[in-house]
Amino acid sequence: MVPSPGHFLPPHPPKAIIIVSGPPEPVETRKVVHDPVHGAIKVSGLTLDLLESAEVQRLSHIKQLGLAHLVFPGANHTRLEHSLGAMSIAERLGEELELPDADRADLAVAAMLHDVGHGPFSHTLEGVVHAVLGFDHVEHGMRIIRGEADALPPVDRHELGDPAPVVEIIAGAGFDPARIASLLEPAHGPTLFDYEEGRRPTNGEDAGGARHLRQLIAGAVDVDQIDYLMRDAHYTGVAQGVIDVDRLLQTLAVHEGELCIDRSGVSALEGMLVARGLMFTSVYLHRAARIAELMLARAVERLDDTGFLGRMISLTDAELASELSARGGRARKTVMDLKYRRLLKSAVQLSVSEASESQRVAMVGLARPLVRRAFEDDLAGRAGLPPGDVIVDVPAAELLLSEPRLYTTDVKVLDQGELEPLSKYSPLARALQQRTATNWGLLVACPRDAMGMVASAVERELPK
Repeated sequence: MVPSPGHFLPPHPPKAIIIVSGPPEPVETRKVVHDPVHGAIKVSGLTLDLLESAEVQRLSHIKQLGLAHLVFPGANHTRLEHSLGAMSIAERLGEELELPDADRADLAVAAMLHDVGHGPFSHTLEGVVHAVLGFDHVEHGMRIIRGEADALPPVDRHELGDPAPVVEIIAGAGFDPARIASLLEPAHGPTLFDYEEGRRPTNGEDAGGARHLRQLIAGAVDVDQIDYLMRDAHYTGVAQGVIDVDRLLQTLAVHEGELCIDRSGVSALEGMLVARGLMFTSVYLHRAARIAELMLARAVERLDDTGFLGRMISLTDAELASELSARGGRARKTVMDLKYRRLLKSAVQLSVSEASESQRVAMVGLARPLVRRAFEDDLAGRAGLPPGDVIVDVPAAELLLSEPRLYTTDVKVLDQGELEPLSKYSPLARALQQRTATNWGLLVACPRDAMGMVASAVERELPK
């Protein structure tokens, strides 16, 4: 008898060990993942296969909130946790809405994979990638699901023994990768790809009648936002993200192919929209966290290495930090500054409401990366600083890229069988469209000891 752990071994091992054969261990088809936000999440079938895929496991090494942990120490949760949470909410919504089984399955799979295209530090580097490579994490994720791009570095896939990519896992389970990918396309923007024609429909058509599914993945109210608001509030300790998720899920409906909310749930929807706005102000665009993320983004941008950017999007947070450190110079300095929280300080902060018309025009121009970088270098030179020591932030343009839903409140209200605009019932929703997410339209940051010189340079260079 082979001793179990904890038993004493005999002084002399037996001359032979007889192994009694038996039926093979059953293949595990279901797992329960214990989540601090949603409790026990059951994962089975295709979603379990995807959870164990290399592409999804990679997300466990990418922080959900980028560098926000430098301000909110608890914010160390990952994109993998969020993906599981979004899938859990998708499954619950499928039941609440009484969707057909096939739609429920597609929705859960799309929710699990909706962030598979994220690069290191989540949204932190998305502006750089989009400016140089011309796509964002959503488009990259759609390509990965369709098998047109790989989420892993080639060397990793080789060393792992060339595991099946998600496109093969999806297709092997009898699902359509193109349809799953199409559900990631934002429902408030262009409609679904028409894969047979190789074009985007432009007249409002919606292939497969899946508009409501797309709205549930990337719409004005969706499983992504519901989970990240709940999860980010939990891990940051910021109460503004708390929402009445039960009431919200119970009052969402599908009417004539459109996701809507019953009139009785308007207050729950208002609560979510308010929470979203407040979380952007207090967490996602917290000034210190924003400066930290821009420091990293500028370090990557100033490498002026398109090839590196193309490879970078498949790295994890730690791998990117290691590669930047190995490059030396400003890249290594930035990694060290972030490691020990040596952040640049705000020298100038100008709100849109306080800016003159000519200053607003200048802000629009500074949203263009080349113009903004030239302005940064000009300010640094005038303050006697090396290039890269001054950061200029005009967040409005980047917000449209990283979170286009921020000012979207186009949820229809179902009232006695008719769809009505939310604005008819909620002046609050109208007001939220006018609310700005940051206290600044223009921010200039630099080393602490140069704040006065940089502020003077901005005053001279910025139009009156």
